Amino acid sequence: MSACGHLTDALLRACPNLRILATSRERLGIAGELTYSVPGLSLPDSRGLATLENLRQFEAVRLFVERASFSQPGFVMTESNGLAVAQVCSSLDGIPLAIELAAARVKGLSVEQIVSRLGDRFRLLTDGSRIALPQHQTLQATMDWSFGLLTEPERVLLRRVSVFAGGFTLEAAEGVCCGDAVANPEVLQLLLRLVDRSLVVARDRGGVSWYRLLETVRQYAWQRLGEAGEADEIRRRHLTWYLGLAEQGEPELRGPEQQVWLGRLETEHDNLRAALEWSMAHPSYAEKGLRLATSLFWFWYFRGHWSEGRRWLEATVSPEDEAPTQVRATAIRYAAMLALHQGDYGRATALGRQGLTASRKLGDAEGIAHCRCVLGNVAVHRGDYGRASTLFKNAVALCRKLNDKWLLGYALCNLQFAARDQGDYERAAALGSEGLALFQKAGDKHHTAWALRNLGLVALRRGDHKQTATFCGESLTLAREIGNVWQVEQNLMGLAGAAAIGKQHGRAARLFAAAEAFRKSLGRHRSPVDQADYDKRVDSTRAGLRNTAFAAAWAEGKAMTLEEAIGYALAPVEPAAPPAQGTQKGLLTPREQQVAALVVHGLTNREIASSLTVSERTVDAHVQHILDKLGFHSRAQVASWATERGLKTAR
Repeated sequence: MSACGHLTDALLRACPNLRILATSRERLGIAGELTYSVPGLSLPDSRGLATLENLRQFEAVRLFVERASFSQPGFVMTESNGLAVAQVCSSLDGIPLAIELAAARVKGLSVEQIVSRLGDRFRLLTDGSRIALPQHQTLQATMDWSFGLLTEPERVLLRRVSVFAGGFTLEAAEGVCCGDAVANPEVLQLLLRLVDRSLVVARDRGGVSWYRLLETVRQYAWQRLGEAGEADEIRRRHLTWYLGLAEQGEPELRGPEQQVWLGRLETEHDNLRAALEWSMAHPSYAEKGLRLATSLFWFWYFRGHWSEGRRWLEATVSPEDEAPTQVRATAIRYAAMLALHQGDYGRATALGRQGLTASRKLGDAEGIAHCRCVLGNVAVHRGDYGRASTLFKNAVALCRKLNDKWLLGYALCNLQFAARDQGDYERAAALGSEGLALFQKAGDKHHTAWALRNLGLVALRRGDHKQTATFCGESLTLAREIGNVWQVEQNLMGLAGAAAIGKQHGRAARLFAAAEAFRKSLGRHRSPVDQADYDKRVDSTRAGLRNTAFAAAWAEGKAMTLEEAIGYALAPVEPAAPPAQGTQKGLLTPREQQVAALVVHGLTNREIASSLTVSERTVDAHVQHILDKLGFHSRAQVASWATERGLKTAR
């Protein structure tokens, strides 16, 4: 590199019109040099979302298919192996040599078998071209050659950063990887040198540099870490660092910095999982793993990672006859809360009682109040309102005695559920308003959104669709801001109920369908009272539409992405119009009304043109005008809208 740099500099100084294009794994590092980082080949999403035609547009896929056909004449990418091809290319990060070596294996393995063996890619991807340079004949040789060019401190750091899952920050690297050959102040410079040598990838993420290793580099460096005998020590440091991060963020998750910390923990989720997995596999570090799991509870809860959180927490729950510790008692009640939300009432009851016993032994008043709320919610879901009210009232009294404002708000909103389901809407609204004020004062946006939603559902039970829309709309806006998926689902349901009461049947059907799809993805269960209320509202919506229109609107809502559903729910609601066709003149022209009415019957533009004796181009223009005026993006929406308003034409 030094010799090339000196030569290039001398030539450029002597020859003013000379331009030099140099390729290397790193910059020459001389004045006037412009750097272009050559990216890997373009890659598809490996989750099976692309069609075969779309897959063929990606460079990595085209290279794999081309080289595979050389190795195995007659090889073609099909519907059955297309996903596996995408997975191979993505797992190999679009590295051309790796893809070529993988494609050569189709002569003896199916693409699916290649995918399953990429965890040991250095033994799999061998036997490259005999006339290539030695470092280009196998993946192992390529990595050995590149690793051999590093200085010893660079090798040490590269080995150690392989412990990170998904990526890492500079602070994490300094906290985990320094020591022995790498001093803390040296980490930044060494890391930047690894970036220059194309072994570490750096990206800006929200104003913070985020570093990661390509999977091939990470697997190689991890092997080297094991050979150096450092794997367990670096894993221990990794666990310690991420435990510190989680415990620092835990109190912030219920305060003004909630959104910042939710985003940070989401970014670090893969590392947090890796730390938990290692701690659970090593009994001497199980207590740290338990602390980490309890610190992450509110993150899991707010972001809808219920099954994952419950799995980690329940894995740490001790037998009832074992002497409880504070952290274990906390884990028990958190696991109970997640079991409750997933409709596992038997397990929620058992854990709630176990947590209550443990909290009493420890004299933990906060834990006692929390467990009473969990058990009270189980009673609500089972229709035992007397028991629920007693448990909630006891929790409220204890919170007032503790002067814990946040926990008091939580207990009040839980007591609100019992009042609401017993038809005492005035008291439910008062309890909810008091809880809302406490959460707003604490700066807790999640529970502010929750309290607003609760007030919206009280208004819905009263039949006040305008107040429901106001409360649930405000709650939904907050939920989107902080990325709370399960609050989004419940607010979509509330806004759907408001639309049903307001006779906006098409809107109600779309929102009900979107909310139901997200509820199932979360695994959330409704109480019997909520289920009965839901069934009643959906039935009234179905009765307000024809079967075909209801089915079309439901399909549209079910197909919406989360962001599309939120945008639709928060869009201004068009006032309901009486079914008489004449009232539509201010919105659509008479000819556009005719076209919309024929769309209801599922006619194509050509068929509509034939029916109206006009050109197909004219119908194309009318349909586009209708979509633009109504703010729709599909013919199915037009059909639902037209059906709601009684636009119909005899065929």
